[in-house]
Amino acid sequence: KLYFGINEITLSNVLILNGGSTIQADLAIDANFTPLGLQTLKIVNPDQGKTTLANAFTINYAPNLISLSPSSRGRNSTDEQIIVKCDYFASGAQLTFVGIPSSQYTFHDYDYDYGSSSFTVLLDIDAEAATGARDVRIMNPDLGYDDLTDGFTVNYDPLVGSLSPDDVARGATGRAIQVN
Repeated sequence: KLYFGINEITLSNVLILNGGSTIQADLAIDANFTPLGLQTLKIVNPDQGKTTLANAFTINYAPNLISLSPSSRGRNSTDEQIIVKCDYFASGAQLTFVGIPSSQYTFHDYDYDYGSSSFTVLLDIDAEAATGARDVRIMNPDLGYDDLTDGFTVNYDPLVGSLSPDDVARGATGRAIQVN
């Protein structure tokens, strides 16, 4: 068994390596884990032999994604600045649209600003991206994440079939045109 502080940690895909001197496993840290911060590691063998290591591991807050502004953009958008409001994000945090192929969008040029619980990112949306509301996920480098349900909407891009009239003289004012 493995403990952080007094909390038993759920392990999966456990491998015992190097003659028993190394444990490799996937961890599941409960969303309500307390206390946060440095944890003492305790390992208990099936024969009840145990060992501890003080301040061996840190449990951090997961990010809390609050909003994106603007919260919508049209297909075929390029370098659109998005302001992300989020508590507990870490430098290196990444945004994704949940369940949407990454070929349809790109978040890039992150600019992290810790002082105001926000950062900016540029967004490109493919001309053929599916339209509609999207769940947005932020993931910190430590794999803590949060989802914002329907946090961003991809709109149709404008379509122009014709202009009428399709010419005007230089210096003209007050000329009405119709866009179809």
